[in-house]
Amino acid sequence: MFYSNYKHITDRLPDSLVKRAYQGLLNHSKNPVLLEMIFEKSGQIELYLRHKLEVYENSLNRKCKKMTQKKILCSEVGRNIMYS
Repeated sequence: MFYSNYKHITDRLPDSLVKRAYQGLLNHSKNPVLLEMIFEKSGQIELYLRHKLEVYENSLNRKCKKMTQKKILCSEVGRNIMYS
């Protein structure tokens, strides 16, 4: 789908996000990217994919932190109930 040098980026993204990025580039309302450009090496496309990866990884980190906080909170609540 994308230029082969971007495999190290696209492999870290779920398939659904890779497809969404591909469609987003093709269907961008102000400045759509030509199909040929997606299959070639381009600094702009690489930056776009890196940005998508960064946003995805940040969302995973936030979810992980929330889950950790919930586990800590639940264990603290459980201890408080046991010692009441």
